[in-house]
Amino acid sequence: MKTYIEIQKEKTEKVTRLIDECRLFFAFNDVQFIEGSRKNPLEPGDRYVSVASGGFMPKSLTQLWIDGAVELEKWERRMIEEYSLQEAEIIYTLENYECWYVGSPAEAIEKLNDVYSPEQVRAVYGKYFNEKMKDL
Repeated sequence: MKTYIEIQKEKTEKVTRLIDECRLFFAFNDVQFIEGSRKNPLEPGDRYVSVASGGFMPKSLTQLWIDGAVELEKWERRMIEEYSLQEAEIIYTLENYECWYVGSPAEAIEKLNDVYSPEQVRAVYGKYFNEKMKDL
């Protein structure tokens, strides 16, 4: 049985491979862009496109990036369901957003709203609230 953390680690490895395959690089100034474009040369007739957050890649590979990202999301959901890790995912997100410190699951609810209802997140938050408060 895999843990949620193991699935996240495996996902990170898969994302790294996809980034390499799509020749995606990040540049936050002209020097970094020049360096990234040297390491990731274009095919004739291609051009770089921005994929947000400082990322650039050859336009010809954008569909590969989109398809790969969709497949990774599907894979992650399958793994979470296969190993019944829904509660672990919610706890991880609650902890990541420090919800027990701030006394509200609001940010986790917002982050998880495509997958879990606010009621599901609040239920996990409430279930572990007293235990987590002892650790603070």
